[in-house]
Amino acid sequence: AEDCTGIRCYEVIHGLPHAPDYCPHSQSCVDCQEHTVEVHEERMGGYFLVSTTPIFDENQDMVGTVHVARDITQQKNAEEQLRFQSSVWENMYEAVIAVDDSFTITAWNHAATGLYGWDQAEAIGRNLWQLLHRGSDEQHVRDMIEGLDRDGYTSCNLEHKDRYGRLLNVDVRM
Repeated sequence: AEDCTGIRCYEVIHGLPHAPDYCPHSQSCVDCQEHTVEVHEERMGGYFLVSTTPIFDENQDMVGTVHVARDITQQKNAEEQLRFQSSVWENMYEAVIAVDDSFTITAWNHAATGLYGWDQAEAIGRNLWQLLHRGSDEQHVRDMIEGLDRDGYTSCNLEHKDRYGRLLNVDVRM
């Protein structure tokens, strides 16, 4: 490792002749406060959470900062993946409904709203079977749950009802 003594971090890390505008050290030098910033640094190959904490001498004069950089590249990549998945979810043309183990609706996309008439706020938290199914589907529902328990997935054709009581013939896959 090279000795970086006396070299400014903006020269080594950023390859710049001066501190970047977002530099938390520069901000700490101005107001003697802690500062934190997220930085994408191409030269380091990732995203970093950089913080500076002022150091004071016995006269309470600031004499420097403790500079900490934490690699948050994996977190930022995971956030981007979630944003992408959310966009796919919301822009699908097929109704997609997620439920928990007790069939309480936990997610409801725009296509489900278009098909069934209930918006997300109205559907999430309600029981799927009570919201969409007719009583005559009870055997189909039991068969689906049995197949899901046995095989980990299931599919069938059911009659659902929409918000207005109209019957919809839908393919269900879980």
